[in-house]
Amino acid sequence: MMKNIFNRSDKIEFSLNNLILYKTNYNGKECLKISSSKIVNIGEIGDILIKLKSLSHINLTPIYRITQHSIFTKKLVPLTSISNLSKQYKMYFIMKMKEVLEFLHENNMFCRNLVVEDFFIDEAGNPVLANYFSVSFIKSEDTFVDFLALDNISKSLTNTPLQNIVTPEIFKTIEERLCNFSSLLEDEKVMFLELINENKEILNEFIIKNIFNLLLSELKTEHTKEYKLIIMTFLKELDPLLFTEYYSQFFKILDSNVRLFLLKDIKSEKSLDSCVDDLALGIRVKDKELRAETLTFIFKNRNKFSKKSLNGLIDLITAVITDQSSIEKICNHFIENKLSHPKHLYKMIFTFLKLKVATVTVYDCLEVYYQDFDKYKLCSELLPLLCSRLSEKEYQDKCFFLVESIVKDLKNNKQLLENKEWGISKVTGFLKKSFKSKDKSLQEKIKELDELDEEWAEQDL
Repeated sequence: MMKNIFNRSDKIEFSLNNLILYKTNYNGKECLKISSSKIVNIGEIGDILIKLKSLSHINLTPIYRITQHSIFTKKLVPLTSISNLSKQYKMYFIMKMKEVLEFLHENNMFCRNLVVEDFFIDEAGNPVLANYFSVSFIKSEDTFVDFLALDNISKSLTNTPLQNIVTPEIFKTIEERLCNFSSLLEDEKVMFLELINENKEILNEFIIKNIFNLLLSELKTEHTKEYKLIIMTFLKELDPLLFTEYYSQFFKILDSNVRLFLLKDIKSEKSLDSCVDDLALGIRVKDKELRAETLTFIFKNRNKFSKKSLNGLIDLITAVITDQSSIEKICNHFIENKLSHPKHLYKMIFTFLKLKVATVTVYDCLEVYYQDFDKYKLCSELLPLLCSRLSEKEYQDKCFFLVESIVKDLKNNKQLLENKEWGISKVTGFLKKSFKSKDKSLQEKIKELDELDEEWAEQDL
């Protein structure tokens, strides 16, 4: 069956004078397809592409695949589409293009009619030559046309002739240090970060993002607490907006110190739904400080979560929180900041009541919310539980007050109970249950989640 040529999944990213750039995939990986109106897989151009595919140079884009009109390569952005590049970076770019032209000449190739639209930047911020459709084999020793064209481009971009271009030292250093970062000592890495911070105004978004990705990997490896905090502080100051975009990736790092930094210092203007699963780990851990900071962060940013995400967090709190300090913190928050999540809050308060921990605070929280709860559940579950506690002298007055208030509320809303099938047998059966032990399902959940603490237990806070 003929493939429907109109059902193209490729999306045009950029359209240049002589090239069209498509966003596409190759072997399951997102990449760029650079297309020409010419047939490029035959004749001299085809031979050029085959040779270029076999070569490797940091400033030559790699070729993944060659088709009739296109080459597939890594993700790139045309230099002409990027604004606000510093003059220092443009000078660095010109020098890199000079080096890559010399490399082509060494391999018996040169560029015909070199123009600025042939220049691109990759995701790491590297200058890249990518229009291979204008490359030819050298037929004489005369390659000055490349440098003449580059000289004109240099004057246009930097107001500086090619012969006067000097690569700024900072870009040389960044290039060298980024390539050898893993081999540096911690002190050397810190000095490098300080150098970047001092020169961040001349860096572009691609280099900065590359630094973020490098240090994100660094945070996942074994290093001292002090060094990791230096990295987090550096990234936050380097690009505050990009730092917020990396929240979800930072939260995936299983390091108590990184997480504590995030919980204490970040402020989000965006949705935090993408961080929910990773924040949940901070609720499950045994470390009290980390759990407390996680709860504080969730409460402080509760408006950044969707209703579904917040319900999920409340359910997780219900399933795993059993200590007095956390229960008091949670109940006090919901007392001071009333929420409209009756089903989930009912389950939480009911579970906390059965634990017999922080009883006064739980009673106070119940007093705030009981009118919002399902009346049938109040009759069949909550009221019998409270009645079983009336003999406990320590909280007797508070318990009697709640029982009286709930009965009064039920009486005022008795029409809501008329269609409910409940009777004294259900209440009697409920009273026979033991409230001294936790629900079996709750115990199983806690046991399951305790296993997640192993990666945190050995960390030095």
